[in-house]
Amino acid sequence: MFKLFLLDALHLILTGSRVKPLFSYFIDLCLLRAGPQDLPATGMLFWLLLPLSLTVSALLVSVDVGGLDRGFVAALLDLVLMLSWVWLLLSFKRHGPRFLQTSTAMLGCGALLGTLGLPLQMAAATGGIHLAALGLFFVLFWSLVVIAHILRHALEVGMGLAMGLALTYSVIISLVINFFFPGTGGG
Repeated sequence: MFKLFLLDALHLILTGSRVKPLFSYFIDLCLLRAGPQDLPATGMLFWLLLPLSLTVSALLVSVDVGGLDRGFVAALLDLVLMLSWVWLLLSFKRHGPRFLQTSTAMLGCGALLGTLGLPLQMAAATGGIHLAALGLFFVLFWSLVVIAHILRHALEVGMGLAMGLALTYSVIISLVINFFFPGTGGG
């Protein structure tokens, strides 16, 4: 079964037949023009995006937590907490079957927005470019809006409540990162 998964994943990457529509979908989702319900509920996409999202997140936070190895641990904590948070919220609303689409949407958008934030994070970390710090702030703020948008659709709640849930998640992950990596920026 794992061999079949790898062959399907390799075919998808090499042919690119589905890559462009998926990339366009994630752009539309990040621009709030699509919802997680528009994403195919496929485990293959989830498992392809998981390491991508983890890598981008590790690179993004490595500057804040003091190195790539610590960045990987922080990104792993973030990933586990994000997936747990999504599962908990969906279970509470009795929308458990939406977990795969919702978490895949969060992983894809996180990887896309994180990739946009990487050069800004590197420039802001050097302290020389204040515009980069402002751009990074905008990407982080927009990430919260996108998370709220995904949660709004997945949980069938208003945008205000979804934004509150996204902010709650952001505070929780910041507290956890600060607990494990005291004296850092908090991810």
